[in-house]
Amino acid sequence: MPTPALPKVPRAAERKAAYRALFETEMASPVLQEIRATIHQGQVLGTERFKDAIETTLARRMRPGKPGRPQKDRAAHKWARRGRKEMSQG
Repeated sequence: MPTPALPKVPRAAERKAAYRALFETEMASPVLQEIRATIHQGQVLGTERFKDAIETTLARRMRPGKPGRPQKDRAAHKWARRGRKEMSQG
């Protein structure tokens, strides 16, 4: 039984030429900015479906959250204030 043919491996010079060809054209500025921003923020670059899959796999949010501190629960804040007032009077 003949052995199946192995895929042809490009020689070093061919691999080098192919790698250099990747960088012959300049990347569009918006794409480059998006890559830099996602790296800086530790986020994931890809489609929404890809981001969903990564978030599910890692059980971690991979998209930017809302800026600023979370809103306080008004009811809990009101009771906490009232408790401190009563404690200072008693």
